[in-house]
Amino acid sequence: MRTRFVILLSVLFLLAVAVASCVPAPWDIPGIFGVGVSLLALPFAVAGLALYFLPTIIAAVRHARNFVIILLVNIFAGWTGIGWIITLVWSIVDPAGK
Repeated sequence: MRTRFVILLSVLFLLAVAVASCVPAPWDIPGIFGVGVSLLALPFAVAGLALYFLPTIIAAVRHARNFVIILLVNIFAGWTGIGWIITLVWSIVDPAGK
């Protein structure tokens, strides 16, 4: 089940790079396909995405039985705030799997 956690962290990092590349700054370094990655925005993007996907991270670490459903609800309804709180509580309360 560690692979699930590693895959999740990899996706979060790639999303953070994508978000940080949208922020123009004079100190941008060239990235993949000519897209610059702002060195200043990258830590904030990583922290923001980690906070947004905190319920999914908790479910992955706890090996929750409903991990996929928690992930999907977090992706599609987490932005509402209520969906994020629901997935956070669900990831903590959901019984651990194997």
